Amino acid sequence: MRKSGYLQKDWFIALAIGIVLGAAVIAKSDGIEQLELYAYDVGVRLTHRPPGAADQVVIVSIDEPSLRELGPWPWPRSVLATTLNRLSDAKPRGVAVLLDLTQPQTDRGLKALQLIHGKINAIRSTSPQIRDLRELLSQTESELDTDAALARSLADTPRLVLPMLVEVGKSDGSSAAKAPAYMERRGLVNVVPPARDLAQPERIKNFRPPIEQFARQASAIGHLRVRTDPDGGARAIYTVLEYDGQYFASLPVLLAARSLGFDMRGIDYRIGRGVQAGNLFVPTDKTGLTAIGFYAPPPGKSSVFTTYSFRDVFGGSLPPSVFTNKLVLIGSGLNGIGAAFSTPIDHRARTGEPELAANAVASILNQDFYTRAPWAKWAEAGLLFVVLAYLMFLLPYLSTNTATLVSLLVFVGLFGAEQFLMMSERMWLRTASPALLLFAGHVAISLKR
Repeated sequence: MRKSGYLQKDWFIALAIGIVLGAAVIAKSDGIEQLELYAYDVGVRLTHRPPGAADQVVIVSIDEPSLRELGPWPWPRSVLATTLNRLSDAKPRGVAVLLDLTQPQTDRGLKALQLIHGKINAIRSTSPQIRDLRELLSQTESELDTDAALARSLADTPRLVLPMLVEVGKSDGSSAAKAPAYMERRGLVNVVPPARDLAQPERIKNFRPPIEQFARQASAIGHLRVRTDPDGGARAIYTVLEYDGQYFASLPVLLAARSLGFDMRGIDYRIGRGVQAGNLFVPTDKTGLTAIGFYAPPPGKSSVFTTYSFRDVFGGSLPPSVFTNKLVLIGSGLNGIGAAFSTPIDHRARTGEPELAANAVASILNQDFYTRAPWAKWAEAGLLFVVLAYLMFLLPYLSTNTATLVSLLVFVGLFGAEQFLMMSERMWLRTASPALLLFAGHVAISLKR
C-alpha cells in the first residue's frame, strides 16, 4: 500500500516526467529536436526583415520552360557560355554559377575530328580545297569543344565565383586525396586558430572542385553545403570547411566579399568565431556553421528575389539593365540539375539552390544572422529545473483554476520569450522543451486529480 501511495504523489509524477523528458533532451531525440525546430521556424517567419540587399540579388533559373525550349539536361556548355556573355555585357557586380562543372564535357566526335585535322595539316599542300577543308575543320572543332567556349566566357565574367561539390562527415578511414595543385591557393589565407583547441570546422570527406580549365578563370571557388536538421530542413550553412589543411569558404561568403572588392587576402577567419571582410562579419559556431536569415516573399509572389528564366537570358529577350550592378546566381532546384530544400519559410522542399544561396548572400550583406549565446545551454537547463520545481512543489498546492491559469501564463511566457529573442535580438533560446515539460506535467497531474 505504501508503494502504491508513493507512486501516486504529484511530485513523483512530475519527477518521472522530468527525468524522461530530460533524457530525451540530452539524447537529442528526433521528436524533441523537431519540436524545437518548429518553434525556431515560427520565430524566423515572425521576424520582420526589410529586403535590404535582397533587392541586389538576381536569380537566373534553369526551369521547366527552359528545358522545354532548349532541350533536356545536360545542355552543351556553349549554351551557358552564351548566357554568361550576355550577363558580362550587362556589367553585374558579381556572378555565381551553381552547376556541376567537375567533369569535362567533350563531344564524342571531337577527338576523331582533331585526329583528322592533324592528318590534314600534315599534308603539304596549298590548294584552295585543302585550305578550305582546314578552315572548316577548325570551325567545327571550335563548335564541338564546348568546354573551351565556356572557359573563354568564364574568363570574361566579372567577379566570378564557381562551385566546388563537397560532402561533409567522417571519412571511411582511408587517407584523403590531396587537393589538386590548382586549388592550393583557393583556401582562406588569414586564419587565426582558436584560443583553446576546442573549435574546428567540419572536414570535407569528398572534395570535387571544378576542372582546372574552368577553375583558373574564377576569381573565387566556394562550396554551398547546408546542415540537414532532423526534420530534413535547411537552416544553417557551413561558412567554412576544412580539407587537406586548407580552409575553404562558402560560395555566398565569397560572392558577398568579392562584390565589395575583397579578395582572399582581405578575408579573415577566426576559427570558432567567424569570418571578417571589412565591415562584414559572419558569425560561426565551432564547426563553421552559420544560421542565416530567410526572406519571405511578398504577397502574391513566390520569391523575394527577382528571378528570370534561363531561356529568356539565353535568348536575349531581357534588357541588360536588369543585371547591371546586381549579384547574379545561375542554377536550378530541379531534380537532376540542382537540389531543393525545406526551409523555415517553405516546408515543402521547394527552395532551390540558387534561392538558398540568395538568402545566404542577403543575410551576409544585411548582417542578418541567428546566434546562440554562450549562456544559452545553462539558461535552458535552468528553465527545465524551474518548471520541474513548479510541477513538484507548487502546482500540487494550487486549486485547479489557479493552477491552470499559472501554467498557461508560464507556457505563454516560455514561448513568448523565445520568439521575442528571435525577433529582436536574432538569438535562439530553446524553450520548447521546458514548455513541453510544463504541458505534460500539468496534464498528468490534472488527470490524476
